[in-house]
Amino acid sequence: PSHAHGQGYSDLNWLIPELVDRIAYRKGPYYADEGDFSSAGAAHIALFDALPSGGLASITGGSHGYERTLLAKSVAEGPGELLAALEYEHNDGPWTNPERMHRINGVLRYSFEAAGLKQSITAMGYDANWHSTDQIPLRAVEDGEISRFGAIDPTDGGKTSRQSPPWQARRDL
Repeated sequence: PSHAHGQGYSDLNWLIPELVDRIAYRKGPYYADEGDFSSAGAAHIALFDALPSGGLASITGGSHGYERTLLAKSVAEGPGELLAALEYEHNDGPWTNPERMHRINGVLRYSFEAAGLKQSITAMGYDANWHSTDQIPLRAVEDGEISRFGAIDPTDGGKTSRQSPPWQARRDL
């Protein structure tokens, strides 16, 4: 099996960094239990069941039209914890033809203990679109046809979305 980026590519666009509790790395292609796509290693990312602070709100701005807004909250609900987060990001980049990247991430997670198992049910969604002017022919720049921030085809771009409903259960020994 293979995919567009070869073995080992890791897409982290869905990840909201403030929700990460811990990361465990395994280096190299030495672990059969990691599967075919672990040629460079593997990273196991664990999200918080509840935010240590209970909640957070953040608004960030920067150059080239960069904007990021994050809202996250966790509350006790029934026998467990409910965690919700929503992230929006926009970036134009330094390009002559603005990238106009728009991304939205959402996470809804319920964590609880039942029958001696620590369990979590998570709904995650990600959606993004952009103009991709960052890959251009070197000869076009060297010939002065465009600048290094220019575009050959300003309609190049993409749109992606994914949703996943992971469920996890573990028993601590």
